[in-house]
Amino acid sequence: MEKQTYTIDQLSKALQEAHAYWDHTRRHQKCPYHGDIELMEFPHALAPTMMVYDIVDPIESSVFRYWGSGMTRIFGHDMTGKTLTDLLPQSLATAIADALQNVITTCGPVAESYEYTLSSGAGLSTTVLRLPMVDELGRINRVLSIVELLPEHKEMIQEHDIRRRYS
Repeated sequence: MEKQTYTIDQLSKALQEAHAYWDHTRRHQKCPYHGDIELMEFPHALAPTMMVYDIVDPIESSVFRYWGSGMTRIFGHDMTGKTLTDLLPQSLATAIADALQNVITTCGPVAESYEYTLSSGAGLSTTVLRLPMVDELGRINRVLSIVELLPEHKEMIQEHDIRRRYS
């Protein structure tokens, strides 16, 4: 799995709009309060591939509070209420844990692209925008991850069940 980091201005228009909403909601604080974020205010096309993590220590025990329907199509099952340790392949769970830790360390949005090689030999490219949220004490307690697939990969997911093709 290869990873590349992006600045917000390098993201698609939809992900830039998602960031703009998050940025507006934080009201000049480092991060917005989790109760102020409304998922329905984000671009609707991104909703199926959104995830919200409840952040706990250790990071690997963080729980998927919300798991979009597009993520269910990709992985073949709903991860809502499950932890990162339940996610397979484990290499992906480890990469996500590292990315969440990066969001906590930087205390700000993180945008990265990932390239996966499926067992069929096909590639799957994603861009992920991770947006932290805080509790009433100012601690990062949730992270919203928005996954954007290339258009041809969206079609592949709709047409085929790819969960068995991960290498």
